[in-house]
Amino acid sequence: MKVTNVATPPIMVGKMRQHPIRDNTIATVLGGVLLAFLAVERLRGIALRWGSWLLGTLGQLKDYLGQPVSLTRWVVFLGAFFLCAFFLLLLLAFRASFRRVAPASHPYTSDTFFGILWRWGAEPGVGTLSVRSFCPQCDMELYPNYNSYGESLQFHCENCGFAHNVEHMDGPQLENVVIRAIQRKIRTGEWKRNETVASQ
Repeated sequence: MKVTNVATPPIMVGKMRQHPIRDNTIATVLGGVLLAFLAVERLRGIALRWGSWLLGTLGQLKDYLGQPVSLTRWVVFLGAFFLCAFFLLLLLAFRASFRRVAPASHPYTSDTFFGILWRWGAEPGVGTLSVRSFCPQCDMELYPNYNSYGESLQFHCENCGFAHNVEHMDGPQLENVVIRAIQRKIRTGEWKRNETVASQ
């Protein structure tokens, strides 16, 4: 008897393992969905517990505040007095913060510092001094130029040719020193003595 070899179809073993990337992706997605579901359920339980506690607390507070309270007349009058005093002080503080006080006039408005004539006036509503420099010979207003190489301020008058340098200072530093010198003379009254000597 002749035996014929019959080809048998290959058995598909481990077919699902032919795509490991796809399998891992599906497993990861399913795990993530499961974890998200569990987390949502846990958060939902926590929110329900806290919500019920908050609603109960608010209800108790409402009941407590809704209870009638008997107060004597002097307590009512005292509370009204303190309330009116508080609003009055608040109004006064508000008005004081926005009130613009005109600076008091002062006869001492010019002097010579560092060989330059200076004039000043108080800024409206502020009270700080605003100084300006002038030529001591012809009274022309001067605008200094800062020389960074020589570290000095150069004053030059376009009218009469007056020239003067102030060493080791820039513009803001010089103005600050002049303002403090003016304030010192006002505090000590030195400006009055200088005017008396000049008038003699």
